[in-house]
Amino acid sequence: MPTWTSEYRLARADARFRSAIDAVVTINADGRIVEWNPAAERMFGWTADDVVGHDIADVVVPERLRAAHHAGFQRYLTGRGGRILDQRHEMPALRHDGSEFTVELTVTAFEAGGRTWFTGWIRDLSELRAERAARVSLEQVSERLGQQNRSLRELDTLKTELVASVSHELRTPLTVIMGFAELLTGDRDLSAAHLTFIDAITQNAQRLTQLIDSLLVLNHLDSDTLRLEPTAHDPRPLIHSVVEALQNRATARDVGLSLTTSDGPPCRFDAPRLQQSASNLIDNAVKFTPPGGQAVAVSVTWTDQAWVLRVCDHGIGVPSAELDNLGTRFYRATNAVEEYSSGTGLGLAVSKAIVDEHGGRLDISSVEGRGTTVTATFPCPDGRDGGR
Repeated sequence: MPTWTSEYRLARADARFRSAIDAVVTINADGRIVEWNPAAERMFGWTADDVVGHDIADVVVPERLRAAHHAGFQRYLTGRGGRILDQRHEMPALRHDGSEFTVELTVTAFEAGGRTWFTGWIRDLSELRAERAARVSLEQVSERLGQQNRSLRELDTLKTELVASVSHELRTPLTVIMGFAELLTGDRDLSAAHLTFIDAITQNAQRLTQLIDSLLVLNHLDSDTLRLEPTAHDPRPLIHSVVEALQNRATARDVGLSLTTSDGPPCRFDAPRLQQSASNLIDNAVKFTPPGGQAVAVSVTWTDQAWVLRVCDHGIGVPSAELDNLGTRFYRATNAVEEYSSGTGLGLAVSKAIVDEHGGRLDISSVEGRGTTVTATFPCPDGRDGGR
């Protein structure tokens, strides 16, 4: 039993020696290496076969410090040195490739076979310091990001409030302008030129109103406050009124504008939002059709348990490489920017957002120089029973 216990203890000690995370090095009283574990091989770049039997100072101590190391070791052996055992010491060490790094060394001594042996436990502080520095840096970055996120949330709240406030303040004078323009239109004493001026006032006021509506929708989306108020509607008269409202603009550009419909059941729509979406799509089609060009075709049809709004023009189209960007806020196709100076790039983004909020899908197909077709599909699975 004692023999088994001794063997067990030796085996256990050897296993710990070889599996230790820290480098473990044992030297004799002459300063020569007798043990060199795998962690030491990884840390210093020397194998055990390379270094066992060599002076520890020649292997791991930088050359400029070797004389001091030998002198200090001798003072300890003769009882004239300070306390170095069982203490943590930071010092430079040398790798096989000649690079220096900082280590933490703890030395223990033991007696065996009538001789004194010293075992050093060595930890690479450069890695630990790098980890600590990275941890501190990460914490600092996290704190900065937290502060920035808080600032961004505050700015976003201010932006939301500002857009809502400005939109409200702009609506009031625009309503007055459009009201007086409508009154003036009925004045029979005005000349044709004056009526043209009034029409220009009305159209531009309508454009401003459309822009305000677009900004409000996006503002609600950003703040997650866009709420639809759907009720049962036949979409055909809703789209018809949009087409009628845009007829004057189409006529002014010498562009035809037609509407075709098919029978279908009522479905749940937020009527003002549906009309806003349709207005953006049809207005874009008219705007990007050259004067005198082929008419813009608008259709509202019932198919496969869904209402489908399709707007087809034969205008400038969109470069194929840019199709995926359509619907992105403020994005305008390069040929649109070159040929048409006006536009914000918000209309399609707003239309898509409204269609999405209805649970629908917006699809765009286009060929540059030949035209664009935009299809908005609004699912209505309960349409046959009256859109409840």
